[in-house]
Amino acid sequence: MRTRRISLLACLGLVLAPASYAACDPDDVQFYLDKGFTQEQITKICSIDDSDVPEYTPFEPPKVVIERATPRSQRGDTARGERTAHTNMDLSAFTDTERNAVETLVAGADVLGLMVDQDSIQYTKQACLEVHNDPDFPQDLSLCPEVDYRILREGLGVGRYGREYGIFGKATITIEGRIQRFPQQNFGDYPKKYQQKLKPHFNWNTRSKSTRIPIKSGHTATQLAAALKTLTRAQEARATATKEAPRKQEKKDRWWNPFD
Repeated sequence: MRTRRISLLACLGLVLAPASYAACDPDDVQFYLDKGFTQEQITKICSIDDSDVPEYTPFEPPKVVIERATPRSQRGDTARGERTAHTNMDLSAFTDTERNAVETLVAGADVLGLMVDQDSIQYTKQACLEVHNDPDFPQDLSLCPEVDYRILREGLGVGRYGREYGIFGKATITIEGRIQRFPQQNFGDYPKKYQQKLKPHFNWNTRSKSTRIPIKSGHTATQLAAALKTLTRAQEARATATKEAPRKQEKKDRWWNPFD
């Protein structure tokens, strides 16, 4: 029996000698013989050329979403262009206090294209996903999806603000009020596991009345909270003055001089 196996091993060695059949060495052949494989089966196994098969890379699950504002010029996105910059905003009807508040927001909010007008605060929020060798992630989906926000100044409130984990983590500020969201991507196209990572940062398909704004390094949540409260007070004062103007005029019209 041993002589027969040695002969078979010698025959297989001749069959597998060419370079194109070099997938097995004598130890491999002996292993298959010990497992009861036939000569035909071993020949087929050892004839497989795996030189073109890419090296296996294990799949890494989606990592935590990183909120950040990356200039579009660095991402090659020139079609949509930059949002309106602070220098292009019409602040002629604003008080000096309001202008200072706007400058604080533009400098400290870690968002894209923040703009303020008499009615609202507008900006674009971006969150980036780290995806590594995931066959379920479509190649045409953005790794840094964006959502445009419009928040009405009337009734705007400031919720919790500070660092996420006490003295650690990224500083954020929560804005409360009437919030409109305009996603630039269809989040339904993202695999569920990525939707779950993105949703807490955008709440794109909810009517949530609050949202968080990340704050740039070098600025504090207290500074931005004060700026937002300033804009809210100015808007409320303007709205009150607008409502009282007709009443004053009506009262003035009732007092007429009979000698005129």
